Amino acid sequence: MKKNILTMLALLVNVVLTAVAQETPAITFEAGAVERTITIGLNAAGTVKVDWGNGTLDEKEATAAYDGWDNALDFTGTPSGTVKIYGEGINYFQAFTKYAEDATEITDGISSINFNDATGITELDIHQNNLTTVDLSKLTALTKLNIGANDFETINLSANTELTNIDISNSKNTGKLTSIDLSKNTKLTSVVLSGNKLKTLDFTNNPLIKTFTVLNNELTSVTFGENTVKNHTIQFGGNNLTGINLSGFKTFSGTYLRLRDNNISKAANIVLPGKIGQIWADGNALPLNELYELKSKAKTVTYASTYTKAQAQQPYAIAESINVGETVDLSSQAKLGETATVFTWKNAEGTALVEGTDYTANNGVFTFLTAQEAIHAEMTNAELDAFTAEKPYTTTTLKVATTTGITSMKATYGQSVYYNLNGQRIAAPAKGMFIQNGKKVIKK
Repeated sequence: MKKNILTMLALLVNVVLTAVAQETPAITFEAGAVERTITIGLNAAGTVKVDWGNGTLDEKEATAAYDGWDNALDFTGTPSGTVKIYGEGINYFQAFTKYAEDATEITDGISSINFNDATGITELDIHQNNLTTVDLSKLTALTKLNIGANDFETINLSANTELTNIDISNSKNTGKLTSIDLSKNTKLTSVVLSGNKLKTLDFTNNPLIKTFTVLNNELTSVTFGENTVKNHTIQFGGNNLTGINLSGFKTFSGTYLRLRDNNISKAANIVLPGKIGQIWADGNALPLNELYELKSKAKTVTYASTYTKAQAQQPYAIAESINVGETVDLSSQAKLGETATVFTWKNAEGTALVEGTDYTANNGVFTFLTAQEAIHAEMTNAELDAFTAEKPYTTTTLKVATTTGITSMKATYGQSVYYNLNGQRIAAPAKGMFIQNGKKVIKK
């Protein structure tokens, strides 16, 4: 009798062990042998077991459903093979890898992951890993996704039509994402894609997005469709945009638009449905007259404070080299409304040139009388008072050459050619200051 009982117990244990062995893990992943913590939530009270790859199960019980804040279970261990996670009703999963000190790349992160029987996940956070691809097609209930700082160049979200929030950013600006199709994700309200290599984006089918954060990519174009929400935060700083068209936004008064550090040169290229709250436009290529126009599009415009570029706006481009007697035309910058711009020409040492001796000025048109190796103009205007004498708006550098076309005419025809201080050709003057063969001359 005793022998029969022992035999039956052995059989029962074997059945239990076989059942455990045959149980399908809800999630499996491969990762480097570095200690990490994973966090799991269930949609009801239940049990979760984790095998870190050595066949030993770490078991914990959730006494209530994960509600977005409480009742998640933390498991800490070091992978030594395929990590297997068992549990029913998993609705939250988080597993990320810490950066090594001073590192910009992740090492020993998750390299592959499978969601075998965890199709009920609504929140997934697997950022900071080494995934080159990930299959999210089973996660049709997914609403929140954080999967940034991985190694994939594209990602397929076509099956995840319930998504409202996505974060595929990289805080080190080393992300490899080059393309993404969001046309099926019509319920999105927040999109974070910063620090990648995206060149184009299309939000035509995303009318509910309130927060756009796409900093420090390589964007040259962004397409928007109709947008029906309000109080947006739109951040596209640190890209290569020459403009943005938000005319499809229905409610825009509370919007904040950050376009700093792009290549925008015309206010007209920022197309808005009406006046907005604030625009950050510093670090672009907007000259004074365009910035003056831009002021009418927002309650506040920040145009002369930048984090990543040396100058508040790219310098106004002028000729690299002209000859003595020739002109530089800055008349488009000479007046903003009724306020005149103050021009100061300086050499490389910061010494100001002298009007009447080194150049003449006529409504923003400058005629140079003396040769200069490397000079630039500094501009300030009270209408744009963030540009100051200490931090002015500037032009690119100009060289004024001594050898001129005027001198060449003398060599060709054997006679002197004269210009007045406004650069106009004249007959030989009897007295006064003029330019003869490219040189300033004074006759008394």
